Amino acid sequence: MSHSQFHVLTIQYFAMAGKRKCDGQGKQILSSDELQKILLESVTTHKSAEMALLFLMEEHNFSIHLLYQAIANSGQRLKISFSKVEFQDIVPFVGLDHHRLTNDITTFPLHRSRIPTSLFKSIVEDIDMMMLQYGPPIDHETEEARSRFLSPLQGAFRNKPEGMIPGRIASQGRIEYYFNIFGAVATVFIEIKKRIGDTGITRLDAIAQVIAECDACDWVNAQSDFCVPIHAILCDGELFEFYQFTRNGSRPHTFSRGTYCSERPPYATMHRLRLPDLADSDNSLSFITALRPICEVIFDLFLQGYCSTVAAHHGRSTQTPGTDAVGSQPNGTLELWKDSYTQAVIAKEGFREANELCMKGQANQAKSAVELAMQSLEKR
Repeated sequence: MSHSQFHVLTIQYFAMAGKRKCDGQGKQILSSDELQKILLESVTTHKSAEMALLFLMEEHNFSIHLLYQAIANSGQRLKISFSKVEFQDIVPFVGLDHHRLTNDITTFPLHRSRIPTSLFKSIVEDIDMMMLQYGPPIDHETEEARSRFLSPLQGAFRNKPEGMIPGRIASQGRIEYYFNIFGAVATVFIEIKKRIGDTGITRLDAIAQVIAECDACDWVNAQSDFCVPIHAILCDGELFEFYQFTRNGSRPHTFSRGTYCSERPPYATMHRLRLPDLADSDNSLSFITALRPICEVIFDLFLQGYCSTVAAHHGRSTQTPGTDAVGSQPNGTLELWKDSYTQAVIAKEGFREANELCMKGQANQAKSAVELAMQSLEKR
């Protein structure tokens, strides 16, 4: 990457990285008791505690540490779960019309970044082990059971999950994981009840939770002066949907749905990827065939998150002349972040190229491309 290209990237970062702007006067809240009082009062004027919190995040200035304390000290008075947010209430936050039932949502292209064959084999082996222990997914009646089955897929890519707010703020009836890269939340993985279907209020409210999660995670990122697109993966054990949340300074923010173009006949554009039912033993091969694209789309989203976060660190570092973002290291770290970003982009493009080579039947070239991409990723 040339110096001029990276300079453009930094300018783009500053163009979008302004702090989240308040709709109101932006009152500064300095104590957890004051925040708790305001939040409890807001609950009476909003439809739910969850919506009250989301509005407060936009209307007032307070730290996440005060929010931790306010919720922890409230006892049972503030039981917040974003899984209770309703579609019609949250979609104005991202400029959508609830009457159109997501038909007005914009889209972004999904890509596949080929993962090493050894990693994919380990995922398949771990899933097979889960099958022997817990049975096929169709027999899983709870989110927790499906979470165990999908744990090899999550564990292959995610770091240690950490709840955004004590008490796993979103986890009533659904399971969430936050993927933290260098201090910024870049990806959210949400597991919900099986078979949400193509339409219906259950599916719409699942999307509502995705929006609420992303909005709250973006607020958390803003606490550390990070502005990165947040990708969300919505899964019911069979279907995978992909979304992207991008901050626009103040609401409405931008919320898009990922679309995947199949690379082999029959060609089609899809907004979800499906895993076949493993209850039928004849589906084993089709399951593995369907699993790889899902793994590689998720891997690509993680790579995008990594690139965005490294670029954000570089942008943050330039804000304090002579020092890094926290003011404790010499300005030479700017070059380190720049080099890390360059290697991350080379790796991402290399993994994507490897997938294209594989689709063309050039297996050996694809393997070599993956190895080179891994080398670039390890240089970070």
